[in-house]
Amino acid sequence: MKYIVNLVNTRGINKVKYVEGNDIKIAQASIEQRYPDWEVIRITPNEEQVDYYSLVKDLKKNGWLLL
Repeated sequence: MKYIVNLVNTRGINKVKYVEGNDIKIAQASIEQRYPDWEVIRITPNEEQVDYYSLVKDLKKNGWLLL
């Protein structure tokens, strides 16, 4: 299953990452291992949000969305 993970560091910088896992605990352990200096704020398996963040990421990558 694919999860969206919101992370924040000590300087208040946010990241949104995707992670695969069989359940939410495995997904959290995986992301914490990859980003040990970041705090996990939220993990969601919501498919609509996964689709939304995929779309936004593609739009930003292709220059259609400037934030």
